[in-house]
Amino acid sequence: MLTHRDDVLHVISLRPADLREFRRYEAQAAATTEAEDAAINAATAMDPDTDELSDEEFARLGPFSRGPGRPAGSGRKVPVTMRLDADVVAAFRAEGSGWQTRMNDALREWLWVRKSYTAVVRLL
Repeated sequence: MLTHRDDVLHVISLRPADLREFRRYEAQAAATTEAEDAAINAATAMDPDTDELSDEEFARLGPFSRGPGRPAGSGRKVPVTMRLDADVVAAFRAEGSGWQTRMNDALREWLWVRKSYTAVVRLL
């Protein structure tokens, strides 16, 4: 079901008939006149917070870097739920952030010591 309020289309549920109406509305909203485009561009040009890049500045842009925060994952990790002794978890957490990574590293080291890592790799 679609409702119009304050020149805004609100989607409550979407049936095929509503989808057709939504696409018509979307097409109308996307079709702006040259006068509307000129008004939008003029308002953008007057806005002191808007700063368009020159061709030279745009050419100097590099790839986006994530910056601080959670690092991108390897894509190979699998979420698991397991029950561990409270003192083991407390010891890893006491070392600060990254405790789950350190726990993963400890398990990987255990695999290397047990020489079962190569067998597991062969199974993958």
